[in-house]
Amino acid sequence: MQIRQYTRYGHRILHIEERVGLTSDIGCLREALKQAWREGHIHVAVSFTEGSFLSSRTLALLIESAEKATARGGSFTVIAPNTQIREVLAIFDLEWTLRTVTSENELLVSPVNPVT
Repeated sequence: MQIRQYTRYGHRILHIEERVGLTSDIGCLREALKQAWREGHIHVAVSFTEGSFLSSRTLALLIESAEKATARGGSFTVIAPNTQIREVLAIFDLEWTLRTVTSENELLVSPVNPVT
């Protein structure tokens, strides 16, 4: 899994450069998130490609990351350009746990939803 990392709008963005699916190795994403926390970033966003979808392992990692960000006084955002990811979050009633936007530009205007 290739992940491009950059900072925009005060967020460390981890852009996954390929489709994420059931067989994707999320170890690279886990390491990239750990690196972002070690470097002191408190606002982190993970950006998925249009064709991606969430496995249970990926979903668990996203929830864990949101909790870590909140504990550090920061935020965690999922940038999901496709409806499948947003629908999965809605099915599991996670829209308020995982802040989700459809594009990076929304990082500036979308309110942060706290983890409860």
